[in-house]
Amino acid sequence: MDVEALAAAAIYLFSTYNYFFNVYKKKVIKRKWRRRRWWMLTIHRNRTKQTMDNQLAEMLAEPSGEFDNFVRMSNSDFEF
Repeated sequence: MDVEALAAAAIYLFSTYNYFFNVYKKKVIKRKWRRRRWWMLTIHRNRTKQTMDNQLAEMLAEPSGEFDNFVRMSNSDFEF
């Protein structure tokens, strides 16, 4: 290889590397961070304000079946 071909190959490799590096960097910077959405049941949001008795009553009223998931038994077994 002569000097001109070697210089052309080096310039080509450098410009290709520079192009892909800048494209990747731009993608990383331009990525918009979306606001995270967290959902919580009302019983978990208010757990520092209420006693356990109130929480169990709220769990019974919750339509999501949270009471059965929390105590791992049915309502009739729990009231025994």
